[in-house]
Amino acid sequence: MEEKVVQKKPTTQQQHSLEMEHLRARLDEAEETLRAIRGGEVDALVVSGVGGEKVFTLQGADHVYQRLVESMNEGALTLTANGVILYANRYFAEMLQAPLERVIGSTIHTWIAPDSRRMFQSLLSRDGAEEDRELRLAASDGEWVPAHCSVSKLFIDQMPDLFCAVVTDLRAQKHEHEALVASEALSRELLEQSNQSRRALQLVIEEQKRTETELYQHRHHLEELVAARTAELAQAKEAAESASLAKSAFLSNMSHELRSPLNAILGFAQLLEGSKTPPTAAQSVRIREILKAGRYLLDLINDILDLAAIESGNLSLSGEPVSLIDVMHECQAMVESQARDHGIHLHFFPFDHSWFVKGDRTRVKQVLLNLLSNAIKYNREQGTVEVKCTGSAPERIRVSVRDSGMGLPDEKRLQLFQPFNRLGQEAGTVEGTGIGLVVAKRLVELMGGRIGAESTIGVGSEFWFELSRVAATQTAAENTMPEGLTPQTQLNTAPRLLLYVEDNPANMMLVEQIIEDHPQVRMLSAREANLGIALARAHLPDVILMDINLPGINGIEAMNILRKDPATARIPIIALSANAMLHDIKSGLEAGFFRYLTKPMKINEFLTALDDALNLSATG
Repeated sequence: MEEKVVQKKPTTQQQHSLEMEHLRARLDEAEETLRAIRGGEVDALVVSGVGGEKVFTLQGADHVYQRLVESMNEGALTLTANGVILYANRYFAEMLQAPLERVIGSTIHTWIAPDSRRMFQSLLSRDGAEEDRELRLAASDGEWVPAHCSVSKLFIDQMPDLFCAVVTDLRAQKHEHEALVASEALSRELLEQSNQSRRALQLVIEEQKRTETELYQHRHHLEELVAARTAELAQAKEAAESASLAKSAFLSNMSHELRSPLNAILGFAQLLEGSKTPPTAAQSVRIREILKAGRYLLDLINDILDLAAIESGNLSLSGEPVSLIDVMHECQAMVESQARDHGIHLHFFPFDHSWFVKGDRTRVKQVLLNLLSNAIKYNREQGTVEVKCTGSAPERIRVSVRDSGMGLPDEKRLQLFQPFNRLGQEAGTVEGTGIGLVVAKRLVELMGGRIGAESTIGVGSEFWFELSRVAATQTAAENTMPEGLTPQTQLNTAPRLLLYVEDNPANMMLVEQIIEDHPQVRMLSAREANLGIALARAHLPDVILMDINLPGINGIEAMNILRKDPATARIPIIALSANAMLHDIKSGLEAGFFRYLTKPMKINEFLTALDDALNLSATG
């Protein structure tokens, strides 16, 4: 009996192992073939299939199909089910920023982002229809490349595990999409802003309408308020102007009423002091006290009038070049006797005589005299006063007056230039009003300058003022006659006739006694203007001395009448008036007076004016 051999059927595990060995062998064969192809050792491939063996030459790959694939703007590759890339076109290699030689033969998973590998592997595990997916490729430079991948299985005999993949670079599309998204977002934002702007504009329009309505409602009310306020301001202005006029009239009247008796007081005191029969020592002391008190009262009147004129804005100043050397000489001559009486040594330091400042000559003298007078009055016994002129800046000149007095503490120095503040000297023996420095400060400022002071306790004080330096266009010096009782001019020796029109008996007597010392002059007098006009027409005097405030018609009206009469039209007329405001003097000179003298008179000044008028009358 023949024994049969029974073969055992391999187990499932054994069968699986055999298949794995078979696949590994084929893979090794494929890799060896691929190395041969890369090395140029193979010219053709022979593939066995159901239809027999077929020869695939590498030369044939250069035909139409290869050109078509290479010209694609997409990546094309052939790969095995395990992801080994058997073929790739150059576009795919460029997407990966890697050499083509490195791409072919590599595993596709090397070039796929980790989060996309499982998905791509699932595509290689499918049989049948084409599958599309989006994934991320990992370029060699580290960039993540978004791509669209289409994978389909190739049905080739004897090669059941080949796949074809077409990879599209989505970077441009992503950028376009992102730009589109950004554009849409921007459009939405602009639309929202437009809507907001439209809403805001609507709110503005509504608010504007409400505002216009309110403005329209309030306009008439406001116009009524403005009209009422304008009327109030007009009334207030009228009241202020009336008050200012009343104040000016009061000051002018006060000045006139005080100057008229002062004219007699100071005039007769000057006559006594300079009379041919010298006064006794006791009489001289009394006369000096009368002159001192009278001049103090006159200074007080002048300071009050100046301060009032400055505060009201009615003070007019000239802006002419003023010679400092001339001002210094005049002021020195005017304060030397005061310094001598107080035992004070004056020292005027030399400076450039060509220096001129811009200002009003009379007011510059007034400021300097005030500083000099204070330095003498508030000095110590046998003290000194030093006066300097220096260039404080390229276009400024400083005049400083330094004394050797007791000095001022800072708290008192800061109170300087305050009206009527004498810094505690009210009960002292030195006379003063506390107005002089205030007037000086205002005058300097009106002339475009500045004034100040420094002081040290136990050493003394220095007061200074600065004015703008200017070039001299003409000589500003004027010869001023020193004060005193001895006339510096000689009246003409031929008998001459003076007519004095004055309603005040004391002033009339004063001029009569002055003329008594000059026998070559005879005087006629009249108590009112009409009588004066009649005497002038009857006697044709050489000179007429005219008061302004007269009974009936005033002195200016009387002068106008005489000017219209051919017989008296050429007679020089000198005004002698207690109307001493600057505008009074200006108006009088503009009206036609030969000179305008103010009361109280200075005898030398009066005699000089009289002599000039007589000389003019003599020459016709």
